[in-house]
Parts: sequence; structure tokens; C-alpha cells
Amino acid sequence: MQMTRKIIRYISDHSLSVEEISAATGVEAVILQEEVRALNASELLEICQYLKLDPWSLFDP
Repeated sequence: MQMTRKIIRYISDHSLSVEEISAATGVEAVILQEEVRALNASELLEICQYLKLDPWSLFDP
């Protein structure tokens, strides 16, 4: 869930539209607003690609 939390925080911190991201990636908006469940790998990569965000930047060293 840590990665999901980080994506939710990133979206919030950058005032991005959850609905727009959801429409473009196919990931349910509720998952991007609340920590309902963890993002699976393909969802995480799809969102990172949309946000032009390196997935490795979300990992803690």
C-alpha cells in the first residue's frame, strides 16, 4: 500500500484531477482518492507513464 499512498499524495500535492487520470489510465478514481486497495503493478506503471513519473522515484532506498 506504500506505493498507492505515495501516488495519492503526489496527485494531491500537485492538484491533479483524479477523474482525468482515471479516464486516461483506466484505474478507478476511488483507488486514486482513498487507499481502498493497493495498486497492482500494471496500474502503477500506467499511472507513472501518464504522470511522466519514474516509478523508481517512488521506492525508498
